[in-house]
Amino acid sequence: MSHEVILVVDDNRQISDFLSKTLLPGLGYEVVVARDATNAKKEIKQRKARLDLMLLDLQLPDLTGLELLRQLTQDGFHIPTILMTGHGSEQVAAEAFRLGVHDYLSKPLDEALLTEAITRSLSESRLQREKTILNSQLEEQVAWLTSLSKVGQSVTSTLELGEVLVRIVEAGVSLTRAEEGFLALLDKHSGLLYLRAVKNMDEDSIKTMRIPITDSLVGQVMQSKKPLRAIQPSLQAPLKVSTGYLVHSLLHVPILSRGNPLGVLSVTNRKNDIPFKEKDEIVLSSLADYAAVALENADLYQQARQ
Repeated sequence: MSHEVILVVDDNRQISDFLSKTLLPGLGYEVVVARDATNAKKEIKQRKARLDLMLLDLQLPDLTGLELLRQLTQDGFHIPTILMTGHGSEQVAAEAFRLGVHDYLSKPLDEALLTEAITRSLSESRLQREKTILNSQLEEQVAWLTSLSKVGQSVTSTLELGEVLVRIVEAGVSLTRAEEGFLALLDKHSGLLYLRAVKNMDEDSIKTMRIPITDSLVGQVMQSKKPLRAIQPSLQAPLKVSTGYLVHSLLHVPILSRGNPLGVLSVTNRKNDIPFKEKDEIVLSSLADYAAVALENADLYQQARQ
């Protein structure tokens, strides 16, 4: 069953009823009806991108179909359209195609021709949507790789550990579109995690915030050595990162060196409840690997100096 939505714009009740109640539902489409250009524009503005195709009559009570298309184009709406008319001409057809109309059918409508035109137009729309999605995914992946490359360069080009860790947290927040982020390292003597770098958090948090690894989500990550994504179970029960630090969603990944947990790299959302996804976990885990390398480099440098 298709979930595609078709807008029928026709003041002829017999035609619009046939299309909206018989033909299109029988083909599996959801149908919206407007009997003039004014109501058509209202439906389009309300539904925005949720309309997949428009079956548009040339002669409407308030505007012509071509005038409606011009106004929609000026307003930034580009909906695949099949124009239907009983008073066509070559000039009208040429203007219709110039405005981006996919097909041009004469009334009385031939059911087989209309079905073919709808299938053809929606196929083109699906391909265009897939292209847009793929382009967006490609741009996102390029952004990831560029950011990871810059972090990798900073790891190998500087011995300033604090600077590298800050860049890693900034990259994590940016790439996951999180509100905040932090990197905390384990103090083996106290068993607490101390913040070493933060993004969009109070800088004083670095000096005062301590995260116990016992009885906490961070502790689960340290013990399991695996990432953890979590979202609040309800608005009344936010997730606790540490005392006084409550969030709606979070992503913790362990920082591992030769299988040993050194700390966690985390991103959180305190204001919205947008969950983190698997792709966010992948990119944050990659950044955690860079953090581990930076920490190992700093340790080796310290040993060499001694």
